[in-house]
Amino acid sequence: MFRFLIVTTFVVAALAGPASAQQKATAPTDLVREIESLVRLQTDSLMKRDADALAALFVDGAVYATSSGDTLYVGDNSGKLHKFTGVFNGTPAEVTTGGFPVTAAIEKLSGAIYDEVSGTVLVDASYDGTNNGARLHEVTVNAVTPAVTDSEILGDTTSGGVNCAGTTVTTGTALVVDAPLVDPSAGTQGTAYIFLGNDGCHGASAACPNLASPGNPDSAVYQFASGFAEHTCGSKVVVGAGSTTTGTPVYSGAFDNIYYSSADPSPSGNLYACGDAGGDPTLYRIPIASNAFGTVSTGPVLTTGATTCSPVTEFLNGSTDRAYLSVQNDGKTAAPISCPAASGCLN
Repeated sequence: MFRFLIVTTFVVAALAGPASAQQKATAPTDLVREIESLVRLQTDSLMKRDADALAALFVDGAVYATSSGDTLYVGDNSGKLHKFTGVFNGTPAEVTTGGFPVTAAIEKLSGAIYDEVSGTVLVDASYDGTNNGARLHEVTVNAVTPAVTDSEILGDTTSGGVNCAGTTVTTGTALVVDAPLVDPSAGTQGTAYIFLGNDGCHGASAACPNLASPGNPDSAVYQFASGFAEHTCGSKVVVGAGSTTTGTPVYSGAFDNIYYSSADPSPSGNLYACGDAGGDPTLYRIPIASNAFGTVSTGPVLTTGATTCSPVTEFLNGSTDRAYLSVQNDGKTAAPISCPAASGCLN
């Protein structure tokens, strides 16, 4: 059975950083240019086209525009979610009524993902090093007055803050949080996955029973159902040691073809992520059984030193299903990784 999954693959050059859109569709070049021009004109004061921008573009409904699928959502660096209409099928314009732009957070937002089943936008906020960010936010964009539901803080927090780990740090380290991976067909209204380089586990607690490196945080993947309750934590699995003082992120993962081919609304398969943000990047396999996490398997170590790892991309070629990813430095030259040099490498 074919599964429609929303992933981070469609990049619009007007905005820096990871971008988000729908799989298996490419907008014509002239439409991309039109969006770029629109964003430059209408969001320049918000984005400044700076290299740190994480904001991205996402079109609801179909990328091939229909009368009901011609709206674009943009998360900016100040935590606001913007709405644009007429993107492909009319005159592009920002909506500034009906509660838009919506303040989803006070930190920079990731790519904004529209869940067509729940009719909401799911977006992550990056962590600022204190008590702000590292949350998943769900925005009811189709409501007369949009409302925002916030998860609990998924990563670090300093004194006075409350996080899922139940532990605090004296001084936090800012951390980028990539766009969520959303399967709108999974569960009742869709399921979101959040990838984090630091889960805030700085000591033993009920939420931190299996520290990969005792006394230090873990890298983690969280699962949330669309429609989650305020200040909840979802489900979590650990994917290696977490970054502490470096702020190294874990970027979005990818499902395999077993998952894509499974049945709604309880899919089964595997999710692959490049974890170990606090050490040498390592590929992890996270089983999904009836839309629930299984026991994580540790795959190959990709480098000979600590560095940043890319998002994971899956591609089925005939009967061979492959995962593609890259590392910034220190690629392993030994088999089975076999990088041509001990530097940046595509695996």
